[in-house]
Amino acid sequence: MSSSVVLAALLGLFSLSQASLPDCKELITPRTLEDDNKSIMAKWIFLEGIADHYLFTDILKTVNSSWMEFAPSTLAKTLTLRNDIVSEGKFLPSCPDCLTMNFISQFKNKTIYSLYLFSKSQNP
Repeated sequence: MSSSVVLAALLGLFSLSQASLPDCKELITPRTLEDDNKSIMAKWIFLEGIADHYLFTDILKTVNSSWMEFAPSTLAKTLTLRNDIVSEGKFLPSCPDCLTMNFISQFKNKTIYSLYLFSKSQNP
């Protein structure tokens, strides 16, 4: 096969793959409590998590069952998590019965990044 045929085939595949790329903006735009309050305020079962610091990864290795419940706070734009770590979280788009959370946490002068996946059921 000549190199021009291979090049033409590769260019054709490249143009097809470029045409089929989805618009990812909706996948990276955080959900907000104002826009999506009813679907976020619920009891969520922890499925999986990942973090970039041993403090969180060691905990994640031992977790085999956990859940979290989100409920409105009296303070605007505030949810209270009861622990000694200051965290800022964002809700990311996910499947209809799933919740994906991106956290940036501060603990003893360290910044820790983590990502968690929750579901309303054990088997999403």
